[in-house]
Amino acid sequence: MIVRTATILKRIGNEHLSLHCGAGYWFFNFDDGDIFETDSVYTMRLNDLSLDQWMAEGRVFIKQIEEVRRTHGSTQTT
Repeated sequence: MIVRTATILKRIGNEHLSLHCGAGYWFFNFDDGDIFETDSVYTMRLNDLSLDQWMAEGRVFIKQIEEVRRTHGSTQTT
């Protein structure tokens, strides 16, 4: 199965999350206008990970952001 960024993001289901290709890595970007965070995934190609692995990476990142929001309120963290 070919993994696509749109599929990953749709399955994770967070409108403030995006996924981008960097130089030798991929990264999730979260920006809701209040919190801006990024999380790197060190893989060269999108298809090096399965859809389930990408969803797990993204969901862990979202959980970290939710924890920041709970502990620090709705302020920018970076």
